[in-house]
Amino acid sequence: MNKMGGFDGKVDKPEYKSLSIWMLSAAIPPVLCIAGRGGWLSVLPAALVCAGVCWAAHRYAAVSLPRWLCALELGWLTVILALAAQESGICWGENSNAISIILILLGALSACRGCAPASRAGAVITYLALPILAIVALAGATDINPAWISREMQMPDGALVVLLLVPCLAKFLIRGENQTGKWYIWVPGAVAILAAILIEGTVGPLAADGGFYEFSKSITLFGVAERFEALVACALTLGWFALFSLILSAAYQMLEKIYRPIAPWGVWVLAISAAVLQCVMPENGGWVAVGTLIFWSFLPILTQGVVGRKKVEKKQK
Repeated sequence: MNKMGGFDGKVDKPEYKSLSIWMLSAAIPPVLCIAGRGGWLSVLPAALVCAGVCWAAHRYAAVSLPRWLCALELGWLTVILALAAQESGICWGENSNAISIILILLGALSACRGCAPASRAGAVITYLALPILAIVALAGATDINPAWISREMQMPDGALVVLLLVPCLAKFLIRGENQTGKWYIWVPGAVAILAAILIEGTVGPLAADGGFYEFSKSITLFGVAERFEALVACALTLGWFALFSLILSAAYQMLEKIYRPIAPWGVWVLAISAAVLQCVMPENGGWVAVGTLIFWSFLPILTQGVVGRKKVEKKQK
């Protein structure tokens, strides 16, 4: 389409390099917020399995989803956006709902003109937020107490599994183009394992209540004992915004596939629906992880298999 609609293929498709970097800002800060839940032995198998699922989704998922599947995916993206909004309030206290709603609306603003502008914003966030989080993590790593690190296996948190599956969304954004080096598939899992060890070893029993934000409250940086939670909260907030814009950009592509003219407005409808849903949705559980596995990997892969088989049958006839 034109400048206002943002429907031209050159406008709404992100560059692969920007998309890869965008994945880091959309996955790593949220993972840091949740990785402290359960022991690192619970995070390890979840990270390995999710990385394998993401690889399979990139390798075998459909490059052109049918309209009925796009409609189902839109419904699940609304649920996941509402879940992410709920989880994002870890470091905001009483204002968590208001701030998450503002971030959702900002994410819709970045995604309603196509994926390319949102991917560039996500890439910039990566260079702003991740260095701050890395410096804080390294500063506190020397205070790890091995006795606090859990050695018990527990069920992985459902929200963490969803975040580890975020790289699956890249398949919906790049439309099956030939890419190389899908390194960002493995990064969130590796960060989750290291973060679980770091947070447990420094925060101990409080790890599940605040994750990386709680960890940042008592570190010493450059020899000065200060509280850096405000700076960390800003970096984490940027990460949640990147995740929201990524989810809404995937929704944009689904809407464009169904009917192009409704894509910009449909993003706003989905964002407002998720903002309302976060206020009434029950706490997440295993159903969230199972649903994400189905919608982001199983159904696209199954669709690709059916479409591929039909093409082979047509050629044989």
